[in-house]
Amino acid sequence: DTYWLRPYLDPDVAFTGTRNGAWDEYTQAQFPEFAGWNALSAERLRNDDPTDDLSPFALQQAFLFQHRKQMEITDPDYTIDAGVGGPLLPGGRARFYASFRQDQEMYLVPLSEDAFRSSVGHMKVTTELTTGMRLSVEGLLGNTTGTTSRRDGGAGIFRSPASIASQLDRVSFIDTRIYASDYWNPTEIESNMVGATFTHTLDQNTFYEAKITRFGTDYNTFLNPLRDSTAVVTIGGVGFDEAPFGFQPRPTFGVEGMRTGVGMSNARDTSNVIDWNFKLDVTRQFNRFLQGKAGVEYTVTDFDVSYGRFDEFLPSSNAFTAYDVTRQSLGGYAQTKLEFQGLIANLGLRLEYFRSRDDFFVFEPFTQAFSAQFAAGLDTLLTRESVDGELTLSPRLGVSFPITTSSKLYFNYGHFRNLLQPDNLYPFEIFSSTGQINFVPNPGLPLPKTVSYELGYEQALFSQYALKAAGYYRDVSLQPRGVSFFSRDGGTSYTTIEPNSYEDIRGFELTLSKLRGRWIQGFVNYTYMVFSEGFFGLRQVNENRTAQRLFEQDDAERRAALSKPVPQPYARVNVDFLTPADFGPKVGGIDPLANWVVSLIGRWQSGFFFTWTGGGDIPNIRNNVQFRDGYGLDLRFSKGFDVAGVELQFFGDVFNLLNRKVMSPFYGAVDGNDYTAYMRSLHLPAPETPGEYGNIVGTDRPGDFRAEGVEFQPIEQIQTRDEFNEGARTPNTRAIYFERSTDSYIVFGDGTWQPVEQGRLDQVLEDKAYIDMPNQSFLNFLNPRQAYFGIRVNF
Repeated sequence: DTYWLRPYLDPDVAFTGTRNGAWDEYTQAQFPEFAGWNALSAERLRNDDPTDDLSPFALQQAFLFQHRKQMEITDPDYTIDAGVGGPLLPGGRARFYASFRQDQEMYLVPLSEDAFRSSVGHMKVTTELTTGMRLSVEGLLGNTTGTTSRRDGGAGIFRSPASIASQLDRVSFIDTRIYASDYWNPTEIESNMVGATFTHTLDQNTFYEAKITRFGTDYNTFLNPLRDSTAVVTIGGVGFDEAPFGFQPRPTFGVEGMRTGVGMSNARDTSNVIDWNFKLDVTRQFNRFLQGKAGVEYTVTDFDVSYGRFDEFLPSSNAFTAYDVTRQSLGGYAQTKLEFQGLIANLGLRLEYFRSRDDFFVFEPFTQAFSAQFAAGLDTLLTRESVDGELTLSPRLGVSFPITTSSKLYFNYGHFRNLLQPDNLYPFEIFSSTGQINFVPNPGLPLPKTVSYELGYEQALFSQYALKAAGYYRDVSLQPRGVSFFSRDGGTSYTTIEPNSYEDIRGFELTLSKLRGRWIQGFVNYTYMVFSEGFFGLRQVNENRTAQRLFEQDDAERRAALSKPVPQPYARVNVDFLTPADFGPKVGGIDPLANWVVSLIGRWQSGFFFTWTGGGDIPNIRNNVQFRDGYGLDLRFSKGFDVAGVELQFFGDVFNLLNRKVMSPFYGAVDGNDYTAYMRSLHLPAPETPGEYGNIVGTDRPGDFRAEGVEFQPIEQIQTRDEFNEGARTPNTRAIYFERSTDSYIVFGDGTWQPVEQGRLDQVLEDKAYIDMPNQSFLNFLNPRQAYFGIRVNF
C-alpha cells in the first residue's frame, strides 16, 4: 500500500495502468503515475534487444526483486556506559579512572550503513607529585561510523530520523534514496586526544594551573565495493545483478525506471585536523573580599583538508576543496571577583588576537583570473598582500546583589567572539572538469560578534521555593554570508563570503523551582523568545547593469533582507517524586518502596511560522501562518538497591509517554504539488489580509492531520455550481463541494446537487477527513513512544 509500491502491485492497476479507470482522480493523485506492466512489456518486445524481453508478470517479479530492501528495524538502539577507577598501583599515590561508552541508533531507513554507531574510550591518571603539586594525564580514542549526510564531501553524518526524512522531502530520486544502498557514502570519523594538567598551589592564597592538549580528528568518506554485474537471479529468462545494492558509477535503471546507478556516493573526504591547545590560569585570593584570576591561551590548528564531489560519469559538477594550513590564535583574560555583604561582582576583560594567514591575493570583482581559461595561472596573474590580524577586546560584567533577606537582583553583560569556519577562510573550490574557480575564500573576515545583556530577579519563597524572572537580549553581527559575482561575458562566476548577516534574540523567562523537599522537587519554566535576522547588501552582484537592476528590483530579495520578529515561546516542567531511603518495610533485606525517583518531564513549544499564499508569490506577505504547537510528556524513573555491598540502580526512560502523534513538518510531501495539496485542504483561519490564501475558513493549522483509519474525503471549493454547466468539468460524486456563493457544502449525485447530510458533514469535519495528507505516509509521524531500560552497577 505504500506510495512507492502500490501502483506496481495493486492488481486493479498494476498491469493496465493507474489511469485505467479503476482508481478515481483522488486516488491517482496519492501515488506515482504508472502506465502498467502490459505497456512496459509491449515496449520491450518492440525494441531490437531480445535480451530484455519480459512478460508483464516477469517484469513485476523483477520489480519486487529490485525493491527487496528490508525496512524493518530489528536491531535495538542501545547505550553501554562503563567506568572503573582506583589506585593505579597498590599503595601508590596515583589513581586512575577509565571509562568506555558505546552508542547505537538504528536509521529510519537503512542507507549505506544501517545505523549511527559511536564508541569512545577515556582514561585519566592523577597523582600528587609533592604537597601542593598535582599532575593529571589523560587519553581518549573515539570512533564514529554512519552514512554521510553531505553530497559535496563536507563533514556530516545522518543520525536522527528527522535528518534522514528531511532528505526525502520534495527532492529528486526519492525512490532511489530509499531503496538503493549507496545514494550516500559510508563515512567514518576517528578521534584521539592526549593531554596533561599540572596544578601547583604556591601558598594558601595562590595557585596556578597549566594544561596542554592535543586533539586529532581523521575523516574518511569512502565507497562501498563496486556492484557485482554478474546475474544473481534469473526472472523470465533474463538475468539480474544485485542492483540496487552496491556502488555503480555507470547509468543503470530498474525495470520501472528507478535509477540504480550513476550520481550516487559522490562524496570524498580524507581530511585530517590536529588541534594543539596551551592554557595557563593563575588564581589569587587577595583578601576575604577580593579574588583575582588571569590567564593566557594559545591554540594551533593544523588543517590538512581534502574533500569534494566526484562523479565518474557526470564530471561537469565535480568540484574539490583542498588546503594545508596552520591557524593560530592567542587569547588572554583578567578578571576580579568581589564579594561583600551579599554583593557579588565579576569584572573581566578578554583580549584575543586572530590572524587567518600571512597573505592573500588582491583582486577586483569579476576578474578573469578565476575563469576556466586563466585559473591555472592564478599565482602569476594576481599579486598578494599581507592579511591583517584582528585584535579584539571583550568586556564581561556580572553583578548580583541582595535587595532583601530573601531576594536579589543580577545583571550580566558581555561581548563574545566566535572563530570562523575554516572553509570560509582558506580553500578555493575548483570545478574538476574545467578548472574554473567556484568559491573564493575571504581570509580578512572579521570575527562574528555577540553582545549579550541579561537582567534578572530571584525571590526565595516559603524556604523551599524560588522564583526567577529574567529578561535578555543578544545582538549578533558580522556573521558570514555568501555573495555571488557574475561577469558580463559569463566567464567568471564565483561566490565569496562577506560579513553581511545579523540577527538578534530577545525575550524573558519565568521559573518557579522547588529546591528542597523529601517527597517532591522540580521546576516550571516559561520562556518567551523573539528572533529576527537579516542582511545588508545583496547576495548577487552582476557586472551586467541591466541584469543587476532587475535583480535589485526583485521583491523576494528585498523581503529576504529583513525578517519580521518571530516569537518562539516554549515551556518546560519537571516534577520529581521521591521516596526517602527509610520509607516502607523491608522484604528479604531489600527496601522495595525506598529510594525511588520518578520524574515527569513536560514540554510545550510554540509552532514555527512560515509563509503560505496558496501556491503563488504575494508581495509583502511573510510568516503569515503558524505550524501547530508541539507538546509532550516523558517519564524517567530509577530505584536504588544495596546488595552485598554493591550498589545497583534500575532505571528507565519513556519518551512520548502518552504516545501522542505529532505530524512532522511536511517530510512526507513527495513534491511541491503534494505539499500544496495538503496546505490547500486545510481549513485555515481567515487571513489578516484578504487574498493571502484561498483556503476554506476554519480553525485548522498546519500540522493538523486526518484521524487514524479515516478514509480521505475530498472537499473542493467552487464559486458556484454553475461552473460545471459550461462543460469544462464534471462533478465528482466522491467529492464534497464548498460553494462560496452560498457558503454551503453540497454533493452531486443522481444528476442533481444536494446539501450534504448534516450528520455526515459533522463527522467529516470532526475527523478532519478532508485533509489531503502528504503522500509518503511513513514519514508523516516520527515520534513513536520509545522505552529504554537499564541497570547501573557501582562497586
